[in-house]
Amino acid sequence: ITGSSISVSRLRYVARHIIGELGYTVVLATHTLSEAEALCDRIAIIRGGRIVESGTMDELRRRTSLSQVLEVDVGLGHERAVAAVCAVAGVEDVAVLDVGGRHRLSLRLGAGIAAMNDVLQAILDAGVEVASCSTRQPTLDDVYRAAHAPARDADAG
Repeated sequence: ITGSSISVSRLRYVARHIIGELGYTVVLATHTLSEAEALCDRIAIIRGGRIVESGTMDELRRRTSLSQVLEVDVGLGHERAVAAVCAVAGVEDVAVLDVGGRHRLSLRLGAGIAAMNDVLQAILDAGVEVASCSTRQPTLDDVYRAAHAPARDADAG
């Protein structure tokens, strides 16, 4: 079964039926991280043919020391906003996403939400409009990026 031949909701139903009623384990191999997060109770991240992380989403978040993610939608000048937030103490990671013609900065804050005001002030001081902001729990995509970060590669080498 491939991801394109069956809907995620149908696959979820079939997997729950097999697991719940028949007691089997289902192994799902996918590159669609949101699909894996929605369907799986336990997740393994493989790099170079070896499992580098495995566990429940909560276990993976704890082991990769991921804190909440601050997402800020900004107007024109997102490059200035990125440069400004990279200088803020406690900002560990910045990703820029294109969301409906706007740029979303997705930031991991090592200092937690305490650094949120400093981040927003830095963006405003850079002359960039803040359209919206929110916080969320780290997703499997965030865990995957952390598991493949250059510092981890150096440790493994």
